[in-house]
Amino acid sequence: MKVIVYIVALLTLVAAGFFVQQNIELHQKQLDLTTQIEKDNANIKAEIKGIVDDLRDAIALKAKRTTEKNDRDGDLEVKDQNRKGLVNQSAGFDTKLSSLRDEQAEIEAVQKRIQELAEKANVPIDQIGEFIEGLEEEKKQLNKQHGDLLGEVERYTGDVALNNGKIDDFNSAQTKRRKNLKANGVSSLITSVDNDWGFVVVKPHADAGIDVNSKLIVVRGDKHVGRLNINAIEDGRILANIDYSSLVAGMRIRAGDRVILSKVRTN
Repeated sequence: MKVIVYIVALLTLVAAGFFVQQNIELHQKQLDLTTQIEKDNANIKAEIKGIVDDLRDAIALKAKRTTEKNDRDGDLEVKDQNRKGLVNQSAGFDTKLSSLRDEQAEIEAVQKRIQELAEKANVPIDQIGEFIEGLEEEKKQLNKQHGDLLGEVERYTGDVALNNGKIDDFNSAQTKRRKNLKANGVSSLITSVDNDWGFVVVKPHADAGIDVNSKLIVVRGDKHVGRLNINAIEDGRILANIDYSSLVAGMRIRAGDRVILSKVRTN
């Protein structure tokens, strides 16, 4: 029985050793594979680093070339601006030269005109300056005379305006005087009488010229009746108080009597 047990145990050990050996070989293969992958990764990383370095160098070279190109473009732009400036300056010189030629032509024309005027005025060309000064002095004298004449005209104009004003005032006074004289020849109508309150209502004539300070006389035909004192002047009528002390004995003011100014207007 023990022999069988020993055989079984031995077989078990052999089987366990076999499986352990199989696991060791499997792990060794995996370890070798991992080691190879790490080597491959290291090579790939080295290649990537080389590519990155080459790319960085290429970028730096491109930036350098771009800077050099920009510098060249800037130089070309400055030179082009300088060229344009020189072209504009040259055109300006041409314009100035043309202007100077025009001015020279104008000066020559003026000189020719002066020569013609000097010959026409029978003045030597070398005395033209003195001749012009004489003309300027004569011009000053004429301007002074002109100014004096303008002053006289202005004074006479003022006198005329003043006289015209006086004439207008005189005409206005005459018109007013004629109106006042006309008012002396017209009469206004008493339309109603209130003897209880002692006042009358007068319808004024359009040309009567009655104001609040006027003194009124009541007449009937060619007879004097009495006097009135104006109380108020309203639109289209006059309210006046009866001066009873002025009434002619035996007479009373009544509607239909006429009213005239007590004082003749002359001014």
